[in-house]
Amino acid sequence: MLMFILTACGHENEHAVHSANNQQAENINKNVSDTTVTTIENRQSESPNVHHEFSCLNSSITSMDTITLLLPDHYPLGLAIEDMNHAYYILFYPMNNDSEKNLYLSKVNGQFQLKIPATATGTIYIEGQKFTKKVFTSPGKYKILVADNLETELDNTYYFTCDVHFKK
Repeated sequence: MLMFILTACGHENEHAVHSANNQQAENINKNVSDTTVTTIENRQSESPNVHHEFSCLNSSITSMDTITLLLPDHYPLGLAIEDMNHAYYILFYPMNNDSEKNLYLSKVNGQFQLKIPATATGTIYIEGQKFTKKVFTSPGKYKILVADNLETELDNTYYFTCDVHFKK
């Protein structure tokens, strides 16, 4: 198993790296939105000598802002946001047909960027019932999770996290 150390938003995390399925990379574009997501068929950098790392460009947002995540060359395919009450909102997951439609994935200067509007909605389960709700509703700290598997402990999947403070 190949291991590497990554610094993301000031924290060092050890992640297991596995080969990405190119079909899943294509599915992220089809499932999120055919009209708002740039089609990306290959998640590798143009230059084999360039390595891009994960980072959050926003540490604080308001309801009018957009969160920008810089993604590594081989990024995880799931996206969720945890609120201050530990509720998880799933914005994108390859097996979820209810994914947020306003996510925008692009490649700028060779690095993938994912934009998440503060108006984003996510799928949340409350007492076994499935709901689609706006994520950023109350001021506080939210954790953004980009992971291959959103249904397991983080130690068991390839992931990145960062915190964003929401101000109304």
